Amino acid sequence: MDDRGGRIRRIGVVGAGQMGGGIAAVAAAAGYPVALADVSEDRAAQGRAAVARHYDREVARSRMTGSAKAEALARIETGAGYALFADCDFVFEASSASARSAPARRSK
Repeated sequence: MDDRGGRIRRIGVVGAGQMGGGIAAVAAAAGYPVALADVSEDRAAQGRAAVARHYDREVARSRMTGSAKAEALARIETGAGYALFADCDFVFEASSASARSAPARRSK
């Protein structure tokens, strides 16, 4: 057991697309602080915006309150670098193979 008592205190998600955003949405709604990163700040922000739209639908269906939505969104930090994961206890990799290899393809 580590000094954290074996608990997950912060979750990281690499990839802010549909799958990564879904993981971030569920984790944040469950009360976990989330680090959501993608290849650029813009893509990460787009992923967070998609999570907000998902939460909007949940509020409209009375599955989530407006205050729970605001609290969950406040738990999601976005960025573009791996430094965002420095204090994460668990990191999900949800980026596509094409995104991971895109820089290599562009350099040819």
